[in-house]
Amino acid sequence: MPPWRGNANMTEAYIGRGLALLRATRYEAARADFDHALALGTDNAHIAYFDRGMAQEKAGNLTAAYHDYKQRWPLLRTSSPPATNFRASMS
Repeated sequence: MPPWRGNANMTEAYIGRGLALLRATRYEAARADFDHALALGTDNAHIAYFDRGMAQEKAGNLTAAYHDYKQRWPLLRTSSPPATNFRASMS
């Protein structure tokens, strides 16, 4: 396995820079950084997919954004959908 694969520091750096680029409205560059983090095997794929989905959405790539959001869902560390968790906490 290459030394950078799964390297938390490297993948987190790509996610962090991607988020900064997203905030700077540099959507394609942000998407590329999230792609790199995912390709390197980040432990935070759920974050990378969500952030890449936001970059795709802001760039007008709604279908790609939908697919990223959909890929994120199974990676979340909850046992039920957020709406269900919210309703349960309000009871």
